[in-house]
Amino acid sequence: MASSPASEDAAVLTAELISLGREAAKLKAELRTAQESQKKAEKLLGETKKALDSKEQALEKLRVEKEQLWAMLDQEKVQSMRDL
Repeated sequence: MASSPASEDAAVLTAELISLGREAAKLKAELRTAQESQKKAEKLLGETKKALDSKEQALEKLRVEKEQLWAMLDQEKVQSMRDL
C-alpha cells in the first residue's frame, strides 16, 4: 500500500521540525557559552581596570614625591651656593 502525499509531507515536515528543534537547542547552548565567556571577560576587564587604576595612583604618588625631592635638591643647591 502506497503512502499518500499528505503523509509524506507530514513526515518531511516532522523530520524538519525535529532538525530545527535540535538546531535551536544547539544555538541556545552556544549562546549560554558565549554569555558565560562574556561575563568572564567583563569580570577580567574590571579587575584589570582596578589594577591599572591602582598602578596609576602609585605612579602619580611617585611623580609627586619625585617633584618634592627635586624641589628639596634645588633648595639645597641654592643654600650651598649661598654658603660659598
